[in-house]
Amino acid sequence: MFDLSNVIRSKGHEAGLIFVTNIEVVGSRVIAKLLDAGHPRVRVGLPKGSDQADVLSAQGAQVIEFTWEDESTYAAALDGVKTVFCALPHHEGWSRHFPAFFKASRAAHVNHFVKLSFYHALTATRAHIMQGFHVALPENNEFNKVPLIKMHGDCDEMLIRSKTDFTILFASHLMSDPLVYQGKNLKAAHPKFYGASAGKQVNYVSPNDVAEMAVRVLVNPDAHRRVGYTLVGPASIQDAEVADAIGNVLNKPVKYMDLSSEEFKKGQTEEGEPDWMVSDLAALEKMKSSGIESTFVSHDIEALCGHPAESIDEYLQNHDTMSPSEVM
Repeated sequence: MFDLSNVIRSKGHEAGLIFVTNIEVVGSRVIAKLLDAGHPRVRVGLPKGSDQADVLSAQGAQVIEFTWEDESTYAAALDGVKTVFCALPHHEGWSRHFPAFFKASRAAHVNHFVKLSFYHALTATRAHIMQGFHVALPENNEFNKVPLIKMHGDCDEMLIRSKTDFTILFASHLMSDPLVYQGKNLKAAHPKFYGASAGKQVNYVSPNDVAEMAVRVLVNPDAHRRVGYTLVGPASIQDAEVADAIGNVLNKPVKYMDLSSEEFKKGQTEEGEPDWMVSDLAALEKMKSSGIESTFVSHDIEALCGHPAESIDEYLQNHDTMSPSEVM
């Protein structure tokens, strides 16, 4: 059982009703950990007709209709909510809806807004608005050239400039990404993992660690107000090593195919990915190929969770926590 009773009692203010915005990779783990720890009030936002509604209700969660695309669902989803865990879906136009959702959260008098972001989403010019808030790179850096990351930074700045109590979790690439985005290739008779990282080292963090950090922050709001944490894996590794680790779990070799940027974009388009997704994924690969991630280290996970960050092998062996999109 995930025991957080000592954390919950450590402060006078409790989280109250917690709203989790989706059940994708990290969100599903946050919900499971909150319910397993016995948190009494967890609300989950799901699209109408979701096949997970009955499952989550049986586990003790409140389920309510909610989608990012339909801003009319925001008010009811946030009614009575004291704490929000906002894991934004990688869907087209998500950043356009964030201001409306945040405005609705403030109108609902949400006390604590916890957002999952990407590490280095804030540039140096943004970070100065809250001295010591986040380790930021100079304005002209490889992270800021990725549209997905820049959009996260815009949303994060909105939180920082507001009077709302917030916590931002700046996570590196999730270890689940290869499984989620390349599941079809990995399930083939001769599995392959396609990328364009040019043999450079990349930092991947376990979604299990990200979820544990989120839950510890959610249930103990007073200790984590208006701060940010940087969540990374134990070491940066090459994508070829990721392929080997996946192969060990599948009991058959997985070949890493390192492509040029143009080859990668062409392949993603041929796989049927929409243009906006291809643009995001290609920009992330270009950032990886710069080598900027090879030496960056943060110890925030160990400091707050009391254990080292999970390795790629440990993550892949932890089947019980995986969401449907991760299952190989």
